[in-house]
Amino acid sequence: MGQQPVDHGGTEFQVPCSFFYGCWAPPGKQTRESARPLARAQPLSVVRCLHIWFQFAPAMTIARAIEGTLRKAEAADRSLAVLWIQEFYTEVHEPHEEVERQVDEWLTSGHLWVWENGEAVSIAVSQKPIQGIVRVSHVYTPPENRRRGYAAACVYGISKYCTEAGYRCVLYTDLGNPTSNAIYRRIGYRAVAEAIHYRFDGSQGKSRAEASR
Repeated sequence: MGQQPVDHGGTEFQVPCSFFYGCWAPPGKQTRESARPLARAQPLSVVRCLHIWFQFAPAMTIARAIEGTLRKAEAADRSLAVLWIQEFYTEVHEPHEEVERQVDEWLTSGHLWVWENGEAVSIAVSQKPIQGIVRVSHVYTPPENRRRGYAAACVYGISKYCTEAGYRCVLYTDLGNPTSNAIYRRIGYRAVAEAIHYRFDGSQGKSRAEASR
């Protein structure tokens, strides 16, 4: 399926703003040389973060039994789901202002899942299928329930369910999280592609401005 992911020895790289020639101004209106002073004037730094796409191989199984069962989330889970999805966004450093609306949509469509062991202990989402592909996302287990295999069992159960329904399952993960990447491989996912996400961070520019005072 094309070139395999390559370990670049890290997950984040600083790149100059001038790298984005053609983004600061329409092509033809700006050259790389003219972009440099403009880039230096931007109060931000650019961080390149590496991520990996994984695809589920249905022949795999979980090596050990995990206590609990998988079920679709219900209306009674709404408050907890909102809290956990908010915590998920906080941990991955992605601000999100419409968590309640998002959770409501997942509950209505049946795309929100819970791993339950006496009570809800982990949560995940199977996104709406697009051309036969389902992306598993928003995998979250609160700190007190971690290291017990709940997230792995939840993701595996969702992936197996969707695969048996005729879909291909993929997920998108941070190259810098070896724990989750190893777990996904153990339950049957394999790396098939890599992606680069650019984050524009104003903190570096702010620090420089403060230092120059």
